[in-house]
Order: sequence, then structure tokens, then C-alpha cells
Amino acid sequence: SLQLHLGSPRAVAAKPPRREARGSRVAGLPWVAIAAGTVARRATTRREQQVLPFVEPQSGREVVLIASVHFNPQSVEKATSVTGRLVEEEQLGAVVLETCPTRWKKVESMQQPGSPLRAILDNEMQAAEDVAKGAGKEVVLGDQRIEDLFQQIGIAWKEALDDLMDPPNGWWRTGVEILQGLQLLFERKSSGGGAGLGLWDFADPKLIAGFAVAVPRYLLSTALKAPTLILVVVGLYIFSSLVA
Repeated sequence: SLQLHLGSPRAVAAKPPRREARGSRVAGLPWVAIAAGTVARRATTRREQQVLPFVEPQSGREVVLIASVHFNPQSVEKATSVTGRLVEEEQLGAVVLETCPTRWKKVESMQQPGSPLRAILDNEMQAAEDVAKGAGKEVVLGDQRIEDLFQQIGIAWKEALDDLMDPPNGWWRTGVEILQGLQLLFERKSSGGGAGLGLWDFADPKLIAGFAVAVPRYLLSTALKAPTLILVVVGLYIFSSLVA
């Protein structure tokens, strides 16, 4: 099966659950991904802006990564068209979304099919899910749990503060880790032999214009899902304005 992953560029490194999907390929989203059920030496899906086909080295299956900007109309259209095309070609095995059960349950409860919020907060993940489920294909939540992510952020923050207070050794460790991260970012290649995601993928006039819609949608979504965070940000802004 081919696996489609939908989501951000970092999703290339994500490890979706090892679950066999029916069909010949899987697609992925910010990210969506697609993975092939048969062993492939090279990716066969056409490379286009925001769409990165590659062969996952451990399973040998083809994966199609759709790098997206959350709530961007162009990302919604890209997720819908790529997933739909794979369905028509009978190549789609499953769709893997860059989210976890905790986050997805909240999205589904707030943005139910046919509801006003589903239309207002139209997004690439639910769009890909609609196409996949309409074709009877599996949808997998492939990201780590948000609870684990917050725990890791807390640990990383503490380590960063410890390094900051430990010159020069701590500063050296921080510099080395930053350089290692940049090296991984720029050296990542697709298994099909082509380059990974780059500026070309996002130099898309429709994607850039879509930010005018994506940003208000993102702010509204955050306000509805995490109102406390919005109140804190607004409070800090008002406080800084008064102090200035």
C-alpha cells in the first residue's frame, strides 16, 4: 500500500505506526504522507511543489509527503487533489496525519462535518481525511502525543537554561547542537535520489496569498482551543504597551 502523510517538512523524519494499509500506496499531511505496499527502489509519484515522494528505507515502501501550511487554502487544495488523484489511480493505501489522538479528538468535536466551524476552519488534514474515508481507506494519526511533546519541551528548556548558566562548556554544547540541527535540515535527501523540500516548494504565489486566510483561521482556532493562551498573549501586549 502507499502511505500519504500530510504536514510540516519535519514530518519526513516522523515514524508512522507500522500498520499495513490496503491499496498500492499510502499518502501523508502539515504533513500528509503516502507509502507503497510493494517494495520500490525509486519513488514513482510525480514531484511537484509541496509534494515530496520518497522510499522509506526500513519498509522499502513509497511515501508521498505533502508539506502544508495549516489552514492555507492552497494546502487544502493540494491535499485534496493529490489524495483524490491517488484514489482515482487506485494507488492510495492510507493517509497518515501529523497529529495525535488528543489533538484530533478536539478537532473532530469542534469542527464536525457540515458545521459552520468546519467551513470556516477548513484545513488540509480534514480535507484529506474526507477523501480517504470516502474511498474506504485507512486514516492513521502518526504524530507523537501532545502530552509527551510538552514533557520533552520542559526537559529541553531546563537543559537550555542549565547550558546558558554554564559558560563556556554549556554554550559550546548549545552551539554544537544548533549546528547539528542545521546540518540535518540541509542534508536531508529523498530516497528517490532527488533533493528534499526547499524554498522552491514554498515560492508558490497561491500558497503565499493563502496566508491572508490561514493566519486569521489559525488565530481563531487557537482562541477556541486554548483561550487562556490568547488571554496571556493579549495581557502581555497590553502590559508592554502601558510600560512603553
